Amino acid sequence: MKRILILLTAASIVVACGKSANTDKKAELEKLKKEHSDITKKIADLEAELAKENPEENQKMKYVAIDTITAKEFTHYVEVHGQVQSDQNINVFPRSMGPIVRVYAQVGQQVKKGQVLAKIDDALISKNIDELKTRLDLVTTIYNKQKNLWDQKIGTEVAYLQAKNNKEALENSLATAREQLDNTNIKSPIDGIVDQADVKEGEMVNGARPAFRVINSSQLKATGELAESYLNTVSAGDEVVVAFPDLKKEISSKIKFAAKAINPVSRTFKVEVNLSNNPEYRPNMISVLKIIDYKTNKAITVPMNIIQTDQAGNYLYTVVDNAGKLTVKKSVVKVGQVYRGTAEILSGLSVGEKIITVGYQDLNEGDLVKL
Repeated sequence: MKRILILLTAASIVVACGKSANTDKKAELEKLKKEHSDITKKIADLEAELAKENPEENQKMKYVAIDTITAKEFTHYVEVHGQVQSDQNINVFPRSMGPIVRVYAQVGQQVKKGQVLAKIDDALISKNIDELKTRLDLVTTIYNKQKNLWDQKIGTEVAYLQAKNNKEALENSLATAREQLDNTNIKSPIDGIVDQADVKEGEMVNGARPAFRVINSSQLKATGELAESYLNTVSAGDEVVVAFPDLKKEISSKIKFAAKAINPVSRTFKVEVNLSNNPEYRPNMISVLKIIDYKTNKAITVPMNIIQTDQAGNYLYTVVDNAGKLTVKKSVVKVGQVYRGTAEILSGLSVGEKIITVGYQDLNEGDLVKL
């Protein structure tokens, strides 16, 4: 019995000690919570004070790149694809029919106007000419005798006129035969280069298909077709840059001709530019005509991609320095001509202003930024 009492007493002492330990922990936890609350409040107060003193530190500033506005030359071009052509790109047709007996000109050969390129068989015509000459000799002799008699008032006028008519008729026939003989010569109608030769010796030719093509490459031009909307802005004398993509070359020139009539099918009109004599230029070569339809020496220009649009119109962001702090400003602008990603600004910007060119996305007026 005594032993049981001792055990009960010991258990009571252990329970009492456990309750005392739990009470101390709760008290410690409450103390720490109060300290944490006081520290959190102090931190918030200090952050608020610092935010008032340095507002930029309370804002997550974005990095941007800027460009300073300057006045510069701006040119707007109307671009149209075209090709190189020649006014003297001529197919040479035979003026007679028969077999080719001789070819004198080859592809690539330089020829002169009137030069014989090939010869058609003329044996029958030559024989006919010989016969006409013989007959003409006879009728000429008869005519001369009749004329002498008539001059002496001997014989009849009818005999004289008949002799004269026979002589003149044969002279005309001989002239015609000689012209036919000349037509057996296929001649170049211009100075130029033989670009194509489609005849061979022994081959039959006629006037249905060309025998040669001759090109004068010293008189080339670049041509293009412009939409009719440019009829009042593009005219003869306008400056133009002619680009040759295959040659990777550009030249400056002026429009020689601008048509007044509109093509009813394509709704376009033709423009032409004369080209200088250059062996690199070839007929049918692709060209690009860049016609200057607007040009100014002092323009404010910006990249087209930085211009944004809202209900108020077009705008972009500039940067202003407020006491050493860079602040975003929204500038509403009026856009003029645009060419290849560059826009002319007619109003809303001034020389010296700094525009944001990189990092302008998601900005708002009044934001602070860093460079």
